[in-house]
Amino acid sequence: MKSTFKKLPASAVELTVDMDLVEFKDYYARAFQAAKAGIEIKGFRKGMAPDAVLEGAIDPKKLFDDAAERAIKTTLTDETEKNAWTIIDRPVIEIKDTDKSFSYVAKFSIFPEVNIEGFDAIAEKERATLEKKKEKITVKEDETKEALTWLQNARAENKETAEPAALGRVIEITVKSSFAKEAHDDRFVVGKGRFMAGFEDKLIGKIAGETVAFSIKGPADYWNEELRNKDVDFSVTINKVYDQVLPELDDAFAEKAGKFKTLVELKESIMTGIREEKVHHEEEAACIAALEAAVTKANIDVPRPMIEKLREQDKEMTEEVAKRKIATHLVIYAIADKAGIRPTEEEIQTEIAKYGAGAMRGENGPIDAKKIHGYIYERLQQKKVYDYILKK
Repeated sequence: MKSTFKKLPASAVELTVDMDLVEFKDYYARAFQAAKAGIEIKGFRKGMAPDAVLEGAIDPKKLFDDAAERAIKTTLTDETEKNAWTIIDRPVIEIKDTDKSFSYVAKFSIFPEVNIEGFDAIAEKERATLEKKKEKITVKEDETKEALTWLQNARAENKETAEPAALGRVIEITVKSSFAKEAHDDRFVVGKGRFMAGFEDKLIGKIAGETVAFSIKGPADYWNEELRNKDVDFSVTINKVYDQVLPELDDAFAEKAGKFKTLVELKESIMTGIREEKVHHEEEAACIAALEAAVTKANIDVPRPMIEKLREQDKEMTEEVAKRKIATHLVIYAIADKAGIRPTEEEIQTEIAKYGAGAMRGENGPIDAKKIHGYIYERLQQKKVYDYILKK
């Protein structure tokens, strides 16, 4: 048997296998033995009639197809192992048999080569840059004040009032609109809602029990494309109005917010948290930069089936974005493989348990357990690779 192959773009391979008829005869004989075992000829036990008699009862085309399938399966497996290929799609086979030989051409995609040589130097460079950035990280007084104000608002007490709706007050409403089949209830701080521009303005000055009707033209850039530049009719009933009573920012507040003896301790904790968040942001940016540099250097020939599968999941994703995402994933896999980074089964199960039973659901019901396991494995693996880059 002779075999040759050539590499095609997008990590595809075209393999040509040619065997003489003597070699192919062996596969034909096996196919014949398998076929005759199931044939009944009157006067003979099943499969025991003479070959000359059985040959006339077997469809020659089916016999050839079976022999060809056996030959292709065996030789393709041998070639795959010999060349250390990992085939990632179903091979397309074209048989070219002649009077003198049996030949076929197989086209398929293989797992691409991922060269991460020099990655440690790339990571070292990003770590050095990261350390310089971390030295310059500061937390401004305004950032601490903003976080403290958020915490104060989160612990505010709402007291029902007969006063009208106004900026900063909490209101409960029932909304009917010309684009929704059913009315719905909502509760929000006036001035901080997520409605169309002008919606909340129509409610200011209204008291509990009042109903107000109005129309608003959907903005040209509104998130819901169906409502852009269209007049929408609303009927809104004010159900309740509340005043927000903010707690005093003192030591007692700090004690209720956590295990802090004083407001100063709380502020210091907030500052530490903000700084840690900034450090984490810079660490993640350093890891991404290292991976992007590795992807560019590796110049991976991303297989077409991988691109198509990813774009099937996100119809709006461009081919270039899909290639980059896949290449990044392949680099992460290569780094993990080289460094022996593998999440343990205990780590995977612990992470899965965090989601709770039944929490892993898709649009069409529960997600397959294998898919959940694979997703968690990849996520943990990426985190471990990030830790490896940062030398944590």
